[in-house]
Order: sequence, then structure tokens, then C-alpha cells
Amino acid sequence: DYKNIKFQIVGDGDLKQYCKNFVKEYRLNNLHIRGFKNQTELKKYYKNADVLILPSKYETWGLVINEAMASSTAVITNKKCGASYDLIKNNKTGLIYDDENIYDLKNKVLKILLNKTLKKKIINNAKKRIKLFTVDQTINSIVKILKNIYEKK
Repeated sequence: DYKNIKFQIVGDGDLKQYCKNFVKEYRLNNLHIRGFKNQTELKKYYKNADVLILPSKYETWGLVINEAMASSTAVITNKKCGASYDLIKNNKTGLIYDDENIYDLKNKVLKILLNKTLKKKIINNAKKRIKLFTVDQTINSIVKILKNIYEKK
């Protein structure tokens, strides 16, 4: 329905060939598989993207969420990504879709692409949120936890 929307899949993995076959079989001219990209190359993709979609069935964390937020790219993910619990506040710092409902994902993509005010709000809030997740903040949190454990002994 929305052939002017362009999608890029970045990364490698077991499903790469399946995705290539799917794109070919359904003649999806607006979906391109880019393969593995290093950290330097990824910056270009974040900068040029309107939204990062992380549809993983399971991610311990999902560092691409951090990277996208720090790069001023809106994020759509599901609850199966660990980072969604700490980083994504639905409709505030990103969007969370029901991973059992592909139409929910479609609606969230359209919501972010068609509502520039919402997109700008999400990006601004996400940039503030991600600043709380620095290396120094992480170290301080670990030290605090360890002190609490030690003091309880």
C-alpha cells in the first residue's frame, strides 16, 4: 500500500538468505538487504533512517536501540528486546508493538512516519533518556549495587 516507504535490513545471520528469497519472490522493490555493517558504516544508516525497527523474537539487550536513540532515530521494538524495558517508554521515547500482531507493527510504522510532531517528540525524549545510560553511569550503578551487597553482609 505504501510503496514510497523504503526499508533496509542491516545485519547478517541465519535468516539472510530467507529474506533475500522473500524479497525476490514477492518482488519487493522497496526492501533492500544491506548485510553486515561495521560501527562506522552504521552511523550513516541511523542518520538516513526515519525509524529503526527491531523485531527480534529475543534479544538479551538490543544495543541497536541505544545506538539509534543516540543518533536521533526513532525506535519501534517489542517487549522481547531487553532494552525496551529500560529505554522505551511507549509513545514517549519510542514505540512498542505487539509482536504477535503484524498489523500493530504496520500501524506503529505509519504512526511514526505520518505524525512528524510525534516523531520529533519521541526523538527529543529518547535523546534525553539515552544520556542516562553512559559507561560512567553504568559503572556507578554497579559500584552502588556492590556497596549495598557488601554493607548487608
